[in-house]
Amino acid sequence: MAKSDNSKSKLPHYVSSKIHPSSDPETDHNSYSLEKFRLYETRQRFYLVGSDRNKQLFRVLKIDRSEPSDLNISEDPVVYSPQEIKNLLQRIAEGNRATGGLNFVVKAYGIAG
Repeated sequence: MAKSDNSKSKLPHYVSSKIHPSSDPETDHNSYSLEKFRLYETRQRFYLVGSDRNKQLFRVLKIDRSEPSDLNISEDPVVYSPQEIKNLLQRIAEGNRATGGLNFVVKAYGIAG
């Protein structure tokens, strides 16, 4: 049975049109878990970047650190490709250059979801 080209309509609302079709036809963008995590920091925020096992899908969690008494966390709804996450981190670093830039903190492995 042939797969239809209408795969975008089957993606959940949090999967952006920025996802690029994989060269692997077995990749299912509807079902993945984040297993690899990298924590970055700026003076204003922490950025937790999670990726799937193959480092093909990336998600970002932003944690505001400007108000010590409030925990303000926002989940970026976009699912990024490897090139897109690299570009995003570069833009964050450039935008925060005057206040120390973007710094890598730690790498972690686990399953969240």
